[in-house]
Amino acid sequence: DINSYEGKKKPTIFPWKNASNFPVPLTPTLLDTAQANIIGSIYADPNRVIRVKPNGTEDIKDSKGVESVLNWQLVDDIKSFDITDKWVHLGLKHGTGTVKVVPDNETGKISLEVVPIENIIVPIDAQGYQGNETDHVFQEVLLSDNDLEDRKLMGVYDDIEDLPKGKKLESTNSLEQMQQARDTISGSGVYSKRRRDMYYLLECYLTYYYKPKDSKDDSAPKQKVELICTIAPAGNRLLRIAENTLVNSSGDAVRPFVDLRPYEREDCFYGRSLPEIVRKIQEELDYAHNQNINAADKAISPPGFYPSNGDFDPEINQLVPGGFYPVSNPRDIVFQQVAVNPIFERQEDRYWDLAERLTGLTELFQGRQPDRSNTLGEAVLRNNRAEIRFGTLFERLN
Repeated sequence: DINSYEGKKKPTIFPWKNASNFPVPLTPTLLDTAQANIIGSIYADPNRVIRVKPNGTEDIKDSKGVESVLNWQLVDDIKSFDITDKWVHLGLKHGTGTVKVVPDNETGKISLEVVPIENIIVPIDAQGYQGNETDHVFQEVLLSDNDLEDRKLMGVYDDIEDLPKGKKLESTNSLEQMQQARDTISGSGVYSKRRRDMYYLLECYLTYYYKPKDSKDDSAPKQKVELICTIAPAGNRLLRIAENTLVNSSGDAVRPFVDLRPYEREDCFYGRSLPEIVRKIQEELDYAHNQNINAADKAISPPGFYPSNGDFDPEINQLVPGGFYPVSNPRDIVFQQVAVNPIFERQEDRYWDLAERLTGLTELFQGRQPDRSNTLGEAVLRNNRAEIRFGTLFERLN
């Protein structure tokens, strides 16, 4: 599915060597259209990305000022546009996007960072990242030499100076397999470098239930606390246990992750990607397009047949437009007649239309001219219906 977005296809020898193997850009067109429209809807007015609604008449006066400050923090101070853009892109491309909120205890500010989905480990039946949605969340953290030195200076980790380089957590997913294959082909070795030269930690966010030490009543209810445990996969050592002090407006501890799943699954935490949704249509469209090109090539340059005992040498006499070729009897040379049916071209339009119907990303969202055969009323009705479907997709970000 990732290859379909990036336009990568395996070499083909069917129906002949070097036959047409063009990846029609259906998937990247729809994905980039969805991404651009979502980001455009969020940041349509940079001064009102966040909207503050007063609870009563006494809040009306202050609500505008609070709204202005919050939008300045989000847009100008935190620089959220690039993070949100990447978050939405990965959510559509991989089915699940994750943003981590990183607080700075010294300045009191927060920053946002996108966490690659391959670095997040949750139970398969998790409903989200929070304590009421899953028992625990693991994040695989990659550290450079400088990152490791910064962690040492914090003075909160036990024996972190003994942390060896290299990935010791053995887990392989499709993204890692693709990265490894790319490194092998390109010779860049980025995947190997990460596994060999980076330091790896696991940060586990979990809910811990306990009884107070001074409690003498065995039937007393347990209390709970949100913990952050830092683990070194190399050696299976616990480096740190700390209470999660990040809280929401109600004072409840929250885990610093926000997930985006534009197309959710009912039986799995990880959502469906847009490339996965249109996968079959993309395959059929590629086949129809390349079949059309191959048929045209065959019609333009049909194979020829000549007597094996004649004086015609096909290696010397390659046919070109306007060429003349001496042969004893031209009637002995026969070319296969190939008729190209125009239905091939109409099939490509049909597959585009099916994909647009499936995703709701019509030509209006793509910035293309609508079909002139539609009346104004039909175009408006179609646009309204498409906006309803897109609005449902947009609301999943809230």
